[in-house]
Amino acid sequence: VVLCSDGVWSAVADEELAAIVSDAQDLRAACSRLLALANDRGGRDNATVLLARLETVTE
Repeated sequence: VVLCSDGVWSAVADEELAAIVSDAQDLRAACSRLLALANDRGGRDNATVLLARLETVTE
């Protein structure tokens, strides 16, 4: 699950965001990478990212 504010969406292309998140083993590192990317590109608004991995539980 990806939840981002417009400060991230406006600075990071959908394809880039998908590549970073889908390759991520460490979601905290992926969040940091997305925030750094948005800031490096001159993000003019607040930048917030929330990532969550949903897994199936079998009984």
